Amino acid sequence: MTPKYDSSQHGRYVGRLNDALYKQNCKNVALSGSYGSGKSSILEQFAKEAKAEGHYIAKVSLANFCTGPSSDGSDSKPSTTALLEREILGQLLYQGDPSKASKSSFNQVHNIALYRQIPKILSLSLVLFTAIIIAMLLPGAIKGDAKRWFNALASMNDDSLHHCLLILIAIAAVTFFLTTIISACLLSSINSLHLKSISASGLNLSLDKEVGDSSYFNKYRDELIYLFEINKYDTVIFEDIDRFDDLGIFDELRKLNDLLNLAPGIVGKNGNKVVRFVYAIKDSIFTFGNESKGASKEVLGSGRVKFFDMVISVVPFISKFNANEMAAKVFVSELKDAGQTDEGARYSDLLLLAAPYIADMRLMVSIRNDYLVMTQEMGSPSFGSPSALGLTCTGILAIAIYKNLYPLEYEDLRIGKGKLNELYDIHQKGINRLLPQYLAATKLVQRFKEHGDLVDEIAETLGNELKEALDERVYSISCLSIGNNSFDTRSNYSDSIFRKSFWVEFFSLNPEEFLYIGHGPNYGSEGVRLTKREFLDLVGIDLPDIGMKVLLNDGFSDTSFASLDSKTEQLRTADFYSKQDLLCPINTNGGEERLESFAKIVKQIIGDELVCELIRKGYIRKDFDLYISKYPTDAKPRVINFVYHCYQRGVQDLDYFLDDDDCNAVLKIIPTVHLDRPCCFNRYLLSHILGGRDVPATTVGHDAIITTVNGIVANFTSSGRQLIERLLEEYPGNRNLVHKFISALLNQTVRAFDILIDSSESVCTTQFQHELISYAFANMNLDVSYTCESSSSWLSKNIETMSIADAVSNETRANAIANYLRRCSITIHKLSALGTELSSSVAELGNYDVTRANLLSACNASNLPTLDTLEETYPSVYKRVVSSEDALNSYLTALNPAEYSIAGFPPFIFTSLCRAAESWSDSANVDELASSIIAKVKIEGGEVNLSELDPNNSIENTNVMGIALIRELVFNQKGAGTLSNASLILKLENVDELSSELRLFDRFTKQFPIIAMPVDQTLDESVVLDLANGLLYKAHQTSANLLNAMTRLRAINRSVFPLTINKDSIDKMHCYDPALVELTERNFIGPTKTVYEYLDGPKWNSRRKVLKKLLQEYPTKDRSILPRIFSCDLPRIVSAANSWGSWLAADIASNPHYYLDQSCKDDSEKAKVIAEIEDRAKKHGLL
Repeated sequence: MTPKYDSSQHGRYVGRLNDALYKQNCKNVALSGSYGSGKSSILEQFAKEAKAEGHYIAKVSLANFCTGPSSDGSDSKPSTTALLEREILGQLLYQGDPSKASKSSFNQVHNIALYRQIPKILSLSLVLFTAIIIAMLLPGAIKGDAKRWFNALASMNDDSLHHCLLILIAIAAVTFFLTTIISACLLSSINSLHLKSISASGLNLSLDKEVGDSSYFNKYRDELIYLFEINKYDTVIFEDIDRFDDLGIFDELRKLNDLLNLAPGIVGKNGNKVVRFVYAIKDSIFTFGNESKGASKEVLGSGRVKFFDMVISVVPFISKFNANEMAAKVFVSELKDAGQTDEGARYSDLLLLAAPYIADMRLMVSIRNDYLVMTQEMGSPSFGSPSALGLTCTGILAIAIYKNLYPLEYEDLRIGKGKLNELYDIHQKGINRLLPQYLAATKLVQRFKEHGDLVDEIAETLGNELKEALDERVYSISCLSIGNNSFDTRSNYSDSIFRKSFWVEFFSLNPEEFLYIGHGPNYGSEGVRLTKREFLDLVGIDLPDIGMKVLLNDGFSDTSFASLDSKTEQLRTADFYSKQDLLCPINTNGGEERLESFAKIVKQIIGDELVCELIRKGYIRKDFDLYISKYPTDAKPRVINFVYHCYQRGVQDLDYFLDDDDCNAVLKIIPTVHLDRPCCFNRYLLSHILGGRDVPATTVGHDAIITTVNGIVANFTSSGRQLIERLLEEYPGNRNLVHKFISALLNQTVRAFDILIDSSESVCTTQFQHELISYAFANMNLDVSYTCESSSSWLSKNIETMSIADAVSNETRANAIANYLRRCSITIHKLSALGTELSSSVAELGNYDVTRANLLSACNASNLPTLDTLEETYPSVYKRVVSSEDALNSYLTALNPAEYSIAGFPPFIFTSLCRAAESWSDSANVDELASSIIAKVKIEGGEVNLSELDPNNSIENTNVMGIALIRELVFNQKGAGTLSNASLILKLENVDELSSELRLFDRFTKQFPIIAMPVDQTLDESVVLDLANGLLYKAHQTSANLLNAMTRLRAINRSVFPLTINKDSIDKMHCYDPALVELTERNFIGPTKTVYEYLDGPKWNSRRKVLKKLLQEYPTKDRSILPRIFSCDLPRIVSAANSWGSWLAADIASNPHYYLDQSCKDDSEKAKVIAEIEDRAKKHGLL
C-alpha cells in the first residue's frame, strides 16, 4: 500500500509540478485526481527530487485524522476546520530540528541531545558551586577568621598541608559533581514548563493550556513564521485534506500561505524566496455543499481554478477496463503458483470477477497483503491441497476482498453479526423447514418396509396431505375415481382417499393412465379426467410437504427410497450456492412470515453486486466463519461452524450435522452449565450426550444429560419439543437413547408424562407411543407426583391397549401407576387389560367402570358377591359400587338371574346404603334403585324386621334411600308381620307421599291382619294409639277384621280407648256405618253424640243403636250429653219410651219445642212433628 512510483505513468506529472512550483513560482498548486489514481506516488517522487535539488520540503498527511471528542474530555466539539488546523499545525511544528528552534515554546516536547545541554549544565553548575563556596567562606571572613585560617595553614608542615589540600580538593570535587546533577534536573524541569504569564510580583506562575480559539493558525502565527524561518521550508505538501469535505481549511491555508510569503524573515530582504503549498485533492472537492444549493455549472467548475494558481489533473491509470491486468500484475506470483489446477482456475476466475470492482491500486495491494497474511496464518493452504480445516486459497481471497471492501461488515462477522450471518440464519431456516418433511416421508418409508404393505396409518397420512393440496386447487371436490371405483375425500367414509384401497390403486397407475377428479364414466356425470402425471403436477403446486411429493410421484418403490435419502443428504449439506432456489422464511415489515427464494433474499440483504456474485458463485460459502479467525490446527470445521453460528450467536440449529468426534470437540468448548441453552440444542449432540452411536455415556458425564434435559423442559413449548421430536423420529432404531432420555426426564420434572406424550404424538406411531409410555411407567420415580395436563386424554384412549402389564414389576409400582391414573381421572373400562398387579391397585382406588367383568376381576371371583358381602369382604369394591347412582345401577344390571343384591338384608347394609346415597346428586333416581335392589334381595329365614332397620323408630329422620328401601320391602311383601313393623309403616306413610299413595299400611295389614300378629306387651301407648288410628284412617279392613284388630289392640293397652273422634276425622275413617256403630257400641271410638250426628239421613237403625248406648251410659236426665237430635227421630224416641227411650222420651214429650228448635227451622214442619209427638206420647201414656 506504500506509494509505488512508475516513471512511465507518473514521470510527466512530476515534471509538471517542478515547472509550476519552481519555474512559474506558483504558490498554491493542486494535484487533482480520483482515489487510487497515483497522486501519492507522484508527490513522493516529487519530494525526493526537490530535496535533491536543495529545496526544503514539509509533508502533512491527514489520512488517519479523526474528528472525535476533544482530548480534555469536554462535551464541546470544535469545528472541523479548527481540528484540521490543529492537526496541520502539529505536523508542521514537529517536523523541524528542535535544536534550531530554541525560542519556540513547543521545544519541550523534543528530546534535546545531551551534548547540546552540557554548556548550560556546566554554566549553571559553576554558578551554584561558586554560590556554595561563598556561602561557606563569607560568614567567617566577616567575623575576622580569615587571618586565623592563614596562620593555621602557615604553621603546617608540608605533609599536613598536602593532606589538607587533598581533602579540600575532594570536597570541592564532590560539591561540584552534586551541583552538576542538580543543574541537570533543574534544566529538565524548566524545559517541561511553558510559562503562560508572570505577574508583576513574580509570584504568579501557570502552565499554558490549549484554548478553543476559532483559528489555530492565528493563535500560533508567530510560532509558524519562526519555524518556517529557522527550518527554511519552501514547499509544503498536503495529502488527504479533501477527505473531510471541509472547504474552510482551504481558505485558512491560502491565508497562511499569503502570510508566510509576506514575512521578511522567510522571503528574505529582497523577497526572492517563495513558500509554496501543494495540495493532493479529488476533482469534486469544491462542489461539496454547492450542488444542493442549485449552483450553476460555471460556479461549480470555477471554484477550484480560482483558489489554486494551477491545477494539475492526474488521469487514472487503472479502471474497470484494465483492472484485470493490474490485478494480474499484483497477484502475479499467486497466479503463477495456481498453474493449471482446478483450484487455480477458480482463483483466476475470482480475480477476473472482482477486479472491475477494485479499480484502486492501493485497495488491490491491500487485498493481496491480507491474502498473504491470512494464507500463512490459516494453515498455509496451497492450490494443490486445502488446509486441515478445508480452507482454500480461493476462499481466503474472497474473504480478503470482502474485508477490504466492507471492513465494518467484516468486523461484525467476528462478533456474530453482519449480513453474512443473517444470510446464514435464513438459509438454515429454509433447510430446517424442509428437512423434517423429508424425514417424515422417510419415516413412512421405514414403516412400509417394516410391514411390507400400505398400513392404514400410512394411508391416512398420505390422505391428509393430498386432501390439503386438493382443497387449495379444486373447489368442493367430493371424490376421486380410479377405474370403476370412487373414493370419497371425507375421512368418515370406508372408501376414501384415507384408506389403503385408494393408495394401492393410485400407486399401481402408470404416469399416463387416467384418474378422475369427481366421478368416473360409469356415473351419470363424469368428472375431470387427468393422467396421473397431470394430476400430480396439479396438486404438487400446493402440496405443502416436499417429502410427500416424492412419495406421491414415485410411490413406495426403491426409487423413492433412494430419492429420499439423496435429497435428505443434499438438503442437510446444502450451501449458499447449491440451493439458490431454496424457499426460506423471512419476516415482513408487518411481522408476518413469508417464503422467498434464497437468491432473491441475497439480493435484498446484500445489495452489492460483487458480494452477491461471490455468494452466487460459491466463493463465499456458509463456512465463511472459518476464514475470519485463526483456529488450532486440529480444529474441525463443523465444530467451528456450530460453536460460532449457534453457541456464540445464540442461534438454534436442531439439524446441523455433527459426528461423534465433532460432538466431543463441541463439549470441550461449551461449558456443561450452558447445555440447557436453546442455542446448544442439536439432535446429534443430544444423541451423543445420551451415549448414542456407540459412545458410552460415561464419556460425556451425567451432568451433561441432566443439564440438557432441564433445558429441554424449560424451553419445551418452543424448541424443547422440537428437539425431543427429532430424537423420537429415529425410534426404535435409537431405543436405548430414548430410554435413557425418558429416565432422565422422569427424574427431572413432574411434567414428564405430559412432555413425552405431547412430543411423541406427531412423530411416533401408536405402537411406538405405547412402548414409550409403558417404559415411562416402568421407570417412573415413585416419589414424584407427575402432572397430567396433556396425558389424561391420551391415557383414556390408550391405557388398556398398551400392554402396560409389562411395566408393573411389583405392588409398589402398581400402586404408583394406579394413583397417577386416578389423578388423570382415567376410568378403566377393562381391568383385565392391566394385568393382575395393576388391576388390583386400580380396583383398590376405584377408578374403573362398574361392569360384571371388572367386578369379578376386582373380587377375583366367579360370581358377583352381594352388597353385604362386598361391604364386609371387599370394602374397596363396595365403595366403588355405591359411589354413584350409575355405579350402583350398573352393579344391579350386572347381576345374573341366579345372583342376589343382598342376602337377608342386615341392618348394616341398610345403614351403609343410606350413607352412600348422601353423596349422590340431588337428581339421582333413588326410587328406581331401591326397587331394583329389593327386587333382587334374597330373604332367608323369614321376612325383614323393619324396626331393626330403624331402631330409634325415627322414620322422619331417615334419608330418601332409607325410605325408598323400606317402602320397597313393604311393597314387595318382604317385611315381617309385627306390630312394630305396622307402626313403622304408618309413620312411613306420614313422611312419604308415595308410600301413602301405595297404601302400604293397608297392604301390610291385609297381608298380616293385626289379630294374627304376635302380641307385644312392650309396645308403647303411643304405638298402640298410632295403630288404632291407622286402622281407622289408613286401612281398608272388613268390619270383622277391624273389630278384631281393635280388640287385639285394646287387649294390649286399654287406656288408649275409646279413640276420640270429631266431625272432621269421622269423615276420613275407612269403615261402613254398621262397623262405625259397632265400634261405638263397643266403646272403641267416641264421643257417641259425634257418631250420632255423623249418621244423618235414612240411617235410623244405626242412630237408634247409638242413642240407646248413650242413654245406657247416662240413665238420668242430662241434656248436655245429648247430640243435636234430628227432628224425624223425635217421634221415634217417644215411641221407645217403654223400651230404651228412658228419660229422653218423656223429656221430648213434655218439651218438644226445646229439641225442635235445634233441628228444625220450618214452623209448619215443627207443627207436624209436634202433632206426631203428642199422638205417640198419648199412646204410650206420656201425656
